[in-house]
Amino acid sequence: MNIAEELKKRLTALGQDPVMIKISKEAVEKDYPESDIRDIATDGIPYIEDGTVRIGKNAMRRYPGSFYIASSVISIGDYALWNSGYTFALPKTVEHIGMYALEGTPYMERLCKECTDGFIVINNILVKYIGNDSIVKVPDGIVTIG
Repeated sequence: MNIAEELKKRLTALGQDPVMIKISKEAVEKDYPESDIRDIATDGIPYIEDGTVRIGKNAMRRYPGSFYIASSVISIGDYALWNSGYTFALPKTVEHIGMYALEGTPYMERLCKECTDGFIVINNILVKYIGNDSIVKVPDGIVTIG
């Protein structure tokens, strides 16, 4: 079952009749200039199509709504989701998170509020440090600093 079918099944079970909007692999995997803001239909539930392995630089930057990311994604480029409405947890397949990729999202805001040690870590990737110490020890298990 692909991501759209799974989401539709879950939402239908909750009594909703969702319209699913596929965001194509080609549109998401390429890099965009900072000034390029794309229009993505918002009259349904957007999802990044299965088989997409990369969210390119600035690809979903400032997209106002939330959307679902396919579990095939392994890399998220710099500023890729910056100031977007992204609210969901990243798939466990993500191995790279670029600079400021999640900054300004409801998801990052939630992680910061829930953080108790100053380190924002996603899938063993140190994404952000929000503590006050000038010298810190990177937590065990970190494989990448985003």
